[in-house]
Amino acid sequence: MENKFAERFDELLKEKNLSKRECARLCNISAQSVSDWTTGKIQPTAEMIYIVCKTLNESADFLLGLTEEEKKQNNYFFNIQNNYNK
Repeated sequence: MENKFAERFDELLKEKNLSKRECARLCNISAQSVSDWTTGKIQPTAEMIYIVCKTLNESADFLLGLTEEEKKQNNYFFNIQNNYNK
């Protein structure tokens, strides 16, 4: 079975120019968890998928491979964080 989450999550981090460590900090999780998710070693829980989607402004359907269309969420926190880092 293909692991769309690992593939798309890794692509999303690259697209947003975020390191695994920075993503972990934003989501309040360990960098090792983020690394394991991007390699497909482990799968995130439903709660963690929710946190990642809200934090990184992406739909769960896209990250899980249920749709091919990216649907950005309106995420005030990520927009502020992203503007702050510029």
